[in-house]
Amino acid sequence: MVRAKGGSVTASDSGRGLQSSCVRLRLEQADGHEFASGTIIDSRPGRSIVLTCGHLFRNYHPRGKTGRPVGATGPGGRLIVDVFDGRRSTSFSGRLLGHDVESDVGLVEIVSRSLLPVARIADPVSRLSAGQRLISFGCNGGDQPTRELVTVTRLNRYLGPDNVECTGVPLQGRSGGGLLNAAGRVVGVCFAADPTYQRGLYAGLRPIHDLLARCRLTSL
Repeated sequence: MVRAKGGSVTASDSGRGLQSSCVRLRLEQADGHEFASGTIIDSRPGRSIVLTCGHLFRNYHPRGKTGRPVGATGPGGRLIVDVFDGRRSTSFSGRLLGHDVESDVGLVEIVSRSLLPVARIADPVSRLSAGQRLISFGCNGGDQPTRELVTVTRLNRYLGPDNVECTGVPLQGRSGGGLLNAAGRVVGVCFAADPTYQRGLYAGLRPIHDLLARCRLTSL
């Protein structure tokens, strides 16, 4: 199993609208940078929330106002979130709200004056099944967002927090991208590729809701 390095939505929204909720994350640190993907799950004047993967922040120590890392001795890092409008993008500074490395989900906040396209989180009682068709969004190699049609092959193939296995092998940079159902609701987060079985792996819905609760964002 290999970690892949790194649209407001209703059932009537077009694929392009959903794709607009997909963002690119850039984690810049002293030893280089890493790309990932994310999904805007809430937006209001002054604040938007992005759902992404957790492993991006395994060694992340944000810089404080003085440029020194907060609560860490290692080199500071800079988190940038790129929001796309067609071929153009706008960059925002990101602030990590919380993450879980085991379930591989994370939440990031950006300061946005205007409302941004959103893909809502599915209800916690929503269920997936083998054979179900879904849509995966992400930024291959740090490029602009693309959409891919995938099919659920197995649920909870791996031990630990809920996980979803789907057809297709996510490319690097696609980690953190959203997995959406036919109603345009987020039901998973891409976190790895399994080259042995030629499958993509996604964090399930329960870990997403658990992190929202931990960050006091259950209203989302």
